[in-house]
Amino acid sequence: MEELENTLGGAFFEGTAIINPAGDEDFFTFTAEAGDWIQVSTEAEPEDDFPIFDTVLTLYNADGSTQLAEADDDTPWTDTDSELFYRVETSGTFCARVIHFSEWAGETPEGDPSYSYRVLMIPTDFTIYDFHNEDSDATTAGSNDTVATAQTDMTYNVGDSGMVFTQLAGVLDPGDDVDVFEIIPPSNTLGVNTTFGPSGTDGYGSTKGPGILNILESNGTTILAQLDYQNGSDGFSQVPV
Repeated sequence: MEELENTLGGAFFEGTAIINPAGDEDFFTFTAEAGDWIQVSTEAEPEDDFPIFDTVLTLYNADGSTQLAEADDDTPWTDTDSELFYRVETSGTFCARVIHFSEWAGETPEGDPSYSYRVLMIPTDFTIYDFHNEDSDATTAGSNDTVATAQTDMTYNVGDSGMVFTQLAGVLDPGDDVDVFEIIPPSNTLGVNTTFGPSGTDGYGSTKGPGILNILESNGTTILAQLDYQNGSDGFSQVPV
């Protein structure tokens, strides 16, 4: 993959390929440092043209012997391009595989010379990307562990559809770690959707899903909605504002 620089000054890696013939699998390698949050994605449908070209992205260790993470679509779902966010535990080389959804789903594999795409690996720089926010515990332990010390000043991105989107990235330490974030929707907001990226090697690679997510009123005590992974919550919550 080729190392490039975007207009914000951030580095990223890019590769291009074609799924051809049908059933073709493409592999790309890159390096990343321990502690990095990386975004790995495909761009196969820049204009969302039809017929839709649906990719599936899988992240492996350097020699492809161990699957680390996998994603079919992006989050929040806007098209059939693939996207995953992964926290690097050990510095080294990683391998990304791109296949067509048909092969992944056990259907008749698709692919021909028109199935071109690019794959991107972006080391997430929380200081320049306006919709990425890092858990402040990463730099100051215990800094957002209570409602009184909730992490504030979340940055947001407004998409073409008018949807306001922000992403939080953090690590729950073993034991009783709690992370609290203040979210202030725009004045004309109708509702707030909260989604957790899937856990495990067939998700974003986290070893476990979070225990419980509570969405609280501004008083910090009244629970408006709750996601409890122990009770089989699917990682999605919608709350009217």
